[in-house]
Amino acid sequence: MLVSFIKRPKKCVISAIREAVILLIFFGCSQSAVKDQLFTEVSQVVSIDFSNDIHPTEEFNPYTFRSFYNGGGVAIGDVDNNGYQDIYFTGNQVDNQLYLNFGNWTFKEAAAEAGVDCKGVWSTGATFADINADGFPDLHVCKSGAPGGKNRSNSLFINNGDGTFTDKAGEYGLDVEGLSVQAAFFDFDKDGDLDCYLLTNSFRSVGTGADLKKNSRNISDSGGNKLFRNDNGYFRDISEQAGIYTSAIGFGLGITLGDFNYDLWPDIFISNDFFEKDYLYINNTDGTFTEKGEVYFNSMSLGSMGADVADLNNDGLLDLLVTEMLPERLKRKKTKALYESWNKYQLSVSNGYYHQFPRNMLHIGSENDAFFEAGRISGLTNTDWSWGSLLFDMNNDGLKDAFISNGIFKDLLDRDFLSFTANEANIRKLVQESDDAILKLLEEMPSEPLVNSAFRNQGDLKFEKVSYKWGFSEPTFSNGSAYADLDNDNDLDLIINNVNQRSFVYRNNTSKKAISFKLEDARGGSGIGTKVSVRSNGNSWFRENFPVKGYQSSSTPIIHFGVDTISILDTVEILWPSGKRNILTNLKTDELLIVSEDDATNLSDNTNRTISNSYLVRSKMDLNFIHKENDFVDFDRNNLLPEMYSNLGSRVASSDLNKDGITDFYLGGSKNQPGVLFVSEGLNYQKIFCEGEAICEDMDAVFFDADGDNDLDLYVASGGTEYSSSSTALIDRVYLNNNGEFKIAKRAVPLTFKISSSFVSPGDFDEDGDIDLLVGERFNPTNYGINGGLHLLMNNGEAVFSISKRHSFPEIKTSELITDGQFTDIDNDGDMDVVAVGEWSRVHVFINEEDSFKYASPDLGLNETTGWWNTVEVSDLNKDGLKDLIIGNKGINTFFKTGTRLYTSDFDRNGFIDNILSVKEDGSYYPIHDRDELIGHFPVLKKGGIYYSEYATKTIEELFGKELLDKSIISEIDISESSVFYQSESSFERVSLPTLAQLSPIYAIEIIDLNKDGILDLIIGGNQYNVKPQFGRYDALNATVLLGSKEGITNDRIKMTDIEGQVRDIEYFFNNGEKVLFFINNDSLQIKSLN
Repeated sequence: MLVSFIKRPKKCVISAIREAVILLIFFGCSQSAVKDQLFTEVSQVVSIDFSNDIHPTEEFNPYTFRSFYNGGGVAIGDVDNNGYQDIYFTGNQVDNQLYLNFGNWTFKEAAAEAGVDCKGVWSTGATFADINADGFPDLHVCKSGAPGGKNRSNSLFINNGDGTFTDKAGEYGLDVEGLSVQAAFFDFDKDGDLDCYLLTNSFRSVGTGADLKKNSRNISDSGGNKLFRNDNGYFRDISEQAGIYTSAIGFGLGITLGDFNYDLWPDIFISNDFFEKDYLYINNTDGTFTEKGEVYFNSMSLGSMGADVADLNNDGLLDLLVTEMLPERLKRKKTKALYESWNKYQLSVSNGYYHQFPRNMLHIGSENDAFFEAGRISGLTNTDWSWGSLLFDMNNDGLKDAFISNGIFKDLLDRDFLSFTANEANIRKLVQESDDAILKLLEEMPSEPLVNSAFRNQGDLKFEKVSYKWGFSEPTFSNGSAYADLDNDNDLDLIINNVNQRSFVYRNNTSKKAISFKLEDARGGSGIGTKVSVRSNGNSWFRENFPVKGYQSSSTPIIHFGVDTISILDTVEILWPSGKRNILTNLKTDELLIVSEDDATNLSDNTNRTISNSYLVRSKMDLNFIHKENDFVDFDRNNLLPEMYSNLGSRVASSDLNKDGITDFYLGGSKNQPGVLFVSEGLNYQKIFCEGEAICEDMDAVFFDADGDNDLDLYVASGGTEYSSSSTALIDRVYLNNNGEFKIAKRAVPLTFKISSSFVSPGDFDEDGDIDLLVGERFNPTNYGINGGLHLLMNNGEAVFSISKRHSFPEIKTSELITDGQFTDIDNDGDMDVVAVGEWSRVHVFINEEDSFKYASPDLGLNETTGWWNTVEVSDLNKDGLKDLIIGNKGINTFFKTGTRLYTSDFDRNGFIDNILSVKEDGSYYPIHDRDELIGHFPVLKKGGIYYSEYATKTIEELFGKELLDKSIISEIDISESSVFYQSESSFERVSLPTLAQLSPIYAIEIIDLNKDGILDLIIGGNQYNVKPQFGRYDALNATVLLGSKEGITNDRIKMTDIEGQVRDIEYFFNNGEKVLFFINNDSLQIKSLN
C-alpha cells in the first residue's frame, strides 16, 4: 500500500496549543539571538543529558588500550513505531542511553527500562535494523575495552514490541568478543534477509618494524573483520570463503555501504586506520567479494576514520568522503601532524600498502566506474582529528552538504609531547617521583577541543566552511554522529556524541522544501539497500538507503531530499534490491511518503547506465613503447622541494618523414633509455634507435629541416635534474636525415650549451631562409629556483647553431623557471614572435620588431600572471581572427594556493641555493615545511633547541631575519588555474578552464575539432606522482576531452577518458584514420582512435 501524508498532521486543539507553548519556551529566546543560524543546540532544554565521561587510571588508559579516547556512537530508529525517531547513545565508561521521542521535542530516557543500557560495558558502535522482520527495529551494540575485560561480547537486542528488548546475540550467532567497532546489516546475497559485516579494530601493536611487511593482510586472525551470512535466522561466519580480509592489520574505523559499480548489488568500503590501506569489496553476485580499492581509487587516506557516500554533484553517481586527521591551521599542522618520509612511503607502496596520504579524501565518481580525488579542490581536506563524515542536505537547497565530527580528548600526536616521552630521562624521572606516573604523563599531554566542521555544498565540487554561521560554534571532543528528522518538520536534525561533555542535539531551522520516503520492503523491513531517484524541472537527485555511516553510528532509514523551492516533483523512482521498482509522478513536496514494495513491479527495461559519447575509442594500433624513468630522488639533493623535477619528460616529435601520408614519430627516452624513431612502413612502423647519448634525459624534440636539404632532421632537447650543471649529458642533440638514416651531428650545438632544457621550438624568426631554434632553460639542475631563461640558437644554414647574444630576453626574471614556449605569430603581422611560460613565472609575450624582440606582456595585461605554468599552446579558439593562449597550470586540487611564496637565496651561505616555501596566515608568512624538514636542511636552527610549538608560531622573518630575506628572490603565485587567455585588439582576458580540468597539473594540450562541429576542442593530460607525502601526489586527472562551444568550455561539455598516468604529451596524427597518441611518463604509450 502506498500512503502519502504531510509530516506534521493535524492534532487536536489541546495538543497544538501544548506544542506551541513548548516550542516557545524551548526556542524563543535562543532563536532571537541566533535567528540566522541554520541549527540550534537544544539538548539541555529537551533534557537529553547523555555524556560519555571517560577517566583513565594507572591500569586502564591510552597506553594500555589504544582506543581509549575513540568515543561512542549514535543510533537512530523508531523503536516503538510511534512515528518519531528515537536516539540511542553508546558510552564507554558510562551506561548507554535510549531516548524515546514522543514528538514536540519531548524525550524520555528508557535504556535501563528497555534492557539496552549495557551497564558496566565499554560500548562502541550501534545499529538499528529489523533483523527478524517483525516490523520493529532491533538493536546491535558493539563491545570493546581492555583485552581480557568482562562482558565484551557484542549484543543483539531483539525488539519485543512492548518497549523492551532481549539480548539474543548468542542465539543468532553474533555474540562476538573482541575489539568490535561497528556492525552493518544489509542483504549482500539478495536472498531476502539481512546479513552482517562486523568491523573490528586490532589488538596488534603499531609502530614496530613489522608494520609494513608484505602479505600481512592475507594472514587470518581470530579478531579480524567478519562477514556473516544470515542462514534462516542464524548468522554464519563466511569471511574467508567470501574473500574478506580477516587479518590483524585491519584497524577498521568505518563501514560504508553502496553500489559502487552500479550493478544493483551492494558493495562494502572499509576505512582502516594506521598503515593498512582501505578496502573496497566489490560484490561478485555469487556470495563472494573481490577487494578492488586499487582499481577504483588512485590514492587513499592514510589514517582513515569515518566515511560516507552520497551523490554530491547530482550526476547520479556515488561520491565518497573519507576522514583523516590533518589539521586545518598551519600552526596545528606543525605541532600535531606526522608525515612519512619519501623513502618510507616508497617502502609502503612496494610492500602492497598503496598510495596513502594524511588528509581527508573526497572521491568523486565517474562514468568509468573509477573515482577521482578532489578533496583539495573541495575545501574538505583538512578538518583535524576527524571521526565521522555525514553527507546530507542540511539546508534543503538540493545539494548534499558535509558534516564532520572533530576532536580527541588528548592530543596523542602532539610533537613536543612525543619528543618528551621519547627521552628516557624524562620518563625515568616521572616514574621515580610519582606512584601514578601514567596519570601524570597524561596530564602533560595537551588537550584542545575543536569546533565541529560543517560545509555548505556550493556546487562545482566546492564547499564553504559554515560551522559558525550554521550554529556549530562550541569547541568539543566529538565522535559518533547521526542525522534524523526528530520533529517531523521535513528537515534533518543532528545528534552528536561527545567525550566528557553533554551530547549535542541540533534542531534544524531551515524553511526550504523537502520530500522524504519511508520504505517498507517485502519482508517488513525499512528497505535497506533501496535506491531512490527524484527528477523535476531539469534537476535530479539520487540516494541509497544504507543507514550505517560516519563513525560508530547509524542514521535514520528514512530517505530525505531537499528540493529548495520546488513544490511539485515530476518523477520519483524507487528501485528495490529485489529488482522491483515503483514509479511515482506529480508528487507534492513537504511530505513524508510511505512506499511499499508490495506495490512495486518488476523491471522491464534495461537498467544499465547510459554512457555518453567518449569521442576517443580504443585503437588496434600499438607502437610497443614503454617509457622507463630512471631512479633518481630529487629530495636527496634538496629536501625542501615539494615535488620532483626528474620525471617531467618527455615530449613527442611527429611529422611525415617519408612523405607517405602517415605520421612518423620520435619518442623521447629517459636517462639510460635511448629515444626511438618510428618510421611508417605501410600501416606498420619500423623501430629505429637513435645512436649514442642514452645517458641524456630527453625533454622535448622537434622535426625540422636543419640543413636546407628539403628533408626533416631532428633536434632533441636534453634536461633533467640528475646531472651537474657542467655535465655533457645536458647538451642538446641534432640528428641529420640522410635518406632516412638519422646520424648525430657532433658540432651542431655548441659544447658550452649545457643547460637543463625544457622545450625547443623551430622558426625562421629573422627571415633569412633557414630555421632557427628557441630553447627554454628549465633551471639549474643543482640550484632549483635559478633559471637561465630563453635562448635563441641561430642557424648558419648548414645545421650549425650558435647562441645569439643579441636576443637575451632580460625581462624574464632569474626566478622564473621556463617550462614551455614557442615561436608564433601572435600579432598576425607575418613574422615569428615569442610566447613563453614557466613555474613561478608570468606569461611572457615578446613581439618581433625588426630582428629584435619587444617585451609586450605589460601592454597586453599579462603582468600579474605568475603561476606554475607547465605548457602553452597557441590557437584561435573563438574564431575571431586573433590567437589565444591555452596554458596548463598546477590546478586547484592542491595545498598550494594563490599567494604562496618562494624565497630563494643561499640562506646558510654554503654556496648552494636554498628554497623556502611559505604561505600567509593571520597576515604573516610562515614556512610550509615541517620543523624536522627545515632543521634537516638548516642544522643551525636546531642550536636554539626550538620546540615544535615554538617553530609553529615563528614567521619566516623571525626564523631567518629581515636582512637575509630582503636579499632573497621572492616569487609569489597569482594564478593556480589552468586557463585560456583570449586575445582582444589590445590585451588578453583570462578565463579559467572548468573545475574538472583543474584536478591536477596539466602538462599536455592538443587542439582539434573532435566532434566536427566547426569549433575547436581540447584534449588535456597531466598528473605528477613524485610529490612529498605530506602534500600528496597529483593523480586525479585522466586524459580529458573539453568540447568547445560558442559559450566557451563548461563542465557539462567535459568527458574524462580511461587514460591514466602522468601524461606528458598528446599528439593528433593520421594512420588509417584519425588518431591521438598519449605519451605517458614511466608507462606504456597509449593510442586512441577518433570516434
